[in-house]
Amino acid sequence: GYGYAEVSKELKKNWQALIQGFFDNQNNNFLLLCVQDARFPDSPVDQTFINYLGDLPEQGFLILNKIDKLTQKDLSILISQLNNKQFLNRGWMKEAHLLSTSKRNGINQLKKAIRSSMIKSLRGLRGEVGVGDGVGGQ
Repeated sequence: GYGYAEVSKELKKNWQALIQGFFDNQNNNFLLLCVQDARFPDSPVDQTFINYLGDLPEQGFLILNKIDKLTQKDLSILISQLNNKQFLNRGWMKEAHLLSTSKRNGINQLKKAIRSSMIKSLRGLRGEVGVGDGVGGQ
């Protein structure tokens, strides 16, 4: 949670060192879950964080939460953007998942994708780019 946290500017300044320290001490065998608000995908704060990450050697999932708050039209537009890989243009983003944590929609599909990624990682395999949760692709 790096976006709308209500903390002091001084504390936010320390986050970069904290985040960098985390990635510096990893063995490059992890799955990054980038959770964004589906109503405001790829917002400026999300773009800043993603640009900060650069090209990670491992894979990650884009998780768009709060889909229950979208109109059917906005959900259709979002799905179309995902199918066109609009938000998956970073090398490490391999899948996108649509979620509503309040309604519990998409949770089981995400858990399954995380387990699958962990198994592939343990076997040294790489998956292809796709969109999870039944939105084209995987």
